[in-house]
Amino acid sequence: MDERFLYHIWDEGHFQGELLTIAGKHVNVVYRGHYNTNRGPDFKNAIIEIDGLTHRGSVEIHINTSDWKSHNHHEDPYYNETILHVVLYHNTNFSYTILENGSSIEILQVKDKLSNEISKLMHQRGSIPISNTYCDLLSAIDSDRLKAILTFSGIKRLDRKSTRLNSSHRIRSR
Repeated sequence: MDERFLYHIWDEGHFQGELLTIAGKHVNVVYRGHYNTNRGPDFKNAIIEIDGLTHRGSVEIHINTSDWKSHNHHEDPYYNETILHVVLYHNTNFSYTILENGSSIEILQVKDKLSNEISKLMHQRGSIPISNTYCDLLSAIDSDRLKAILTFSGIKRLDRKSTRLNSSHRIRSR
């Protein structure tokens, strides 16, 4: 799976059930943050409640927990504002991720928390590749139906983003 697909899963909130960190703490995503196209963590200005405590900062997303070190984030001060490390697969013996400044953050493994639609898609495909070519999953759908699906999905996505943006502004206004 390409990490960019995991960004989409996070951004759209394709999760179900109670979210728990590797250390067993309850996670409530108040605001997922906005996608970062610059250096540093993947999502900025997130608001995450962990065991009832509100944290504001960035979220870093990886396929595997070990990607934090293989990407050298543990040596990069740009990642010190990270408040949650979201991974598809937790593949280390550690319950926390250590930042460059020595602070530790929670790890949220999401492989068993994916929505039914995403789980079904991953099961059918084995994994979800992301490429710059036409998506062969949609090739069986005729053009008019595909346009209708994409239009409907686009409007739904815009509504969700608008709701998150409005929530973010209300929270900042307090």
